[in-house]
Order: sequence, then structure tokens, then C-alpha cells
Amino acid sequence: MFHAVSWLMYADVTGPFPHMGLSAFLKIQFPYYCHNLLRHQSQQQAWIQKRR
Repeated sequence: MFHAVSWLMYADVTGPFPHMGLSAFLKIQFPYYCHNLLRHQSQQQAWIQKRR
């Protein structure tokens, strides 16, 4: 989870809408980021199960 936090901090500073602040950024990006993270984990698990 540390990666997610550091990514969000970095994106808030360097992102396309720095003036919006972190809360507005989180509302837009965080659900999307979580969705991608979960999808990636499920893909990894499926790949591991295939290997067995």
C-alpha cells in the first residue's frame, strides 16, 4: 500500500491539476487506481493458478 500512497503524493505535486488539491484528486483518481490494482492482482492470481 505504500506504493499507492507515494504515487498519489507524487501525482498530486506533478499532476495535471495541482491547484485542485489532494482531496479533489483522490475523488477522481483513487477509485480508478484501486480498480486497476485489484484487476492486476486478480490477473496475477489467475496466472499463478494456471501454472500449478
